[in-house]
Amino acid sequence: MTITTPQFRTLAHTPTILRGWLDGMDPDAMIWKSTADRWSIREVLAHVVDVERRNIFKRVNDIATINDPEILRAPPE
Repeated sequence: MTITTPQFRTLAHTPTILRGWLDGMDPDAMIWKSTADRWSIREVLAHVVDVERRNIFKRVNDIATINDPEILRAPPE
């Protein structure tokens, strides 16, 4: 698949961007939360990995490239 839209190019570069932001970050900063009900950087990254594992890229691609795509619901957790 050739990535042709700015949005897909951004998605393709996201790992590099994240590495640049996180390289050398203090481990304590990764787990810090501003309040108990907010997510830490580490929790946000774990969520991103989980979403990627559920194949979000394919879903986004289908939405962007297929006229009237079939969108399946995520299985309940």
